[in-house]
Amino acid sequence: MIAKLAAWETQYRLYQNLWKSWKWAAPNMYMWFWESDIIVISKANYITEYEIKVSVSDYKRDNTKKKHYYLAHGYGPNRFMYALPVDLKYKIQDIPIPDHAGLCLVYKNKIEIIKRAPLLHKTKANDTQMEKIYKSNHRKAWKAMNIIAKEKINELHRN
Repeated sequence: MIAKLAAWETQYRLYQNLWKSWKWAAPNMYMWFWESDIIVISKANYITEYEIKVSVSDYKRDNTKKKHYYLAHGYGPNRFMYALPVDLKYKIQDIPIPDHAGLCLVYKNKIEIIKRAPLLHKTKANDTQMEKIYKSNHRKAWKAMNIIAKEKINELHRN
């Protein structure tokens, strides 16, 4: 039996399996009019958005969002990829994948590409977009460090 992966674990597994092929990546950030689960800048400076879905209903519902109009008309990332945990493999096989999207399945130790994401446009990441990713990662790193530091301070005061 295949264990079900939560959204955060699917995101983590995707990162663990693909980070070497990326130039930069940032989780949970706004680059356009919507939040992206993972934004990636390739070594060729193309942007891919990974949208993580952990249920069939969430996957179906996502296709009704306005962002898909923009994606289908070449606005947003260069590529758009759905990332689903492998336990959904047989549950989604009869659901069409939008023409503007790709689909991959996330296992614990590998990624299976079901449909490669098409190139939606050829405009490469610009300095503003790169800086947005740097700043997003920077803020998240400091926030995580502050959480750890506060916990350590609280632990000292308890002892």
